[in-house]
Amino acid sequence: MKTFKVLADYVLKTKNLQEESLVEWISEILDEEFDLLMEDNSTDWIAASLLKCRDWLVRGQKAEFEEFLSKLPPDSAVESAKAQSRVADSAADEESSEGEDPVQESEQETATHRPSRTTECDEDGWTVVTRGRRL
Repeated sequence: MKTFKVLADYVLKTKNLQEESLVEWISEILDEEFDLLMEDNSTDWIAASLLKCRDWLVRGQKAEFEEFLSKLPPDSAVESAKAQSRVADSAADEESSEGEDPVQESEQETATHRPSRTTECDEDGWTVVTRGRRL
């Protein structure tokens, strides 16, 4: 099942779901499934937003829900950010692999805990988190 469907089911079906619990659950999935740590506290915003949207839908407050959705970045901005991330990852991988000893590289990878991550704000005000290459 796709991650977003699992997330939607969890938010809709878990009774008395608290924001802190949802933040922990989302963070765990991002770490375990995608090896991604969100250091900018964006999981707090995601959890709060999902719970607000759920409450609006349950109460039939479609106008509030639609207004929230209209403020999200358009699909084209999301696709552009994905493409930029892929290009940056490819360039970083190519740069770091030139002239390296494969044995030394594998030893370095085993000694590394997590890749470094950088955050930037894009033109829509969204925080973009990119992962760095493992040392």
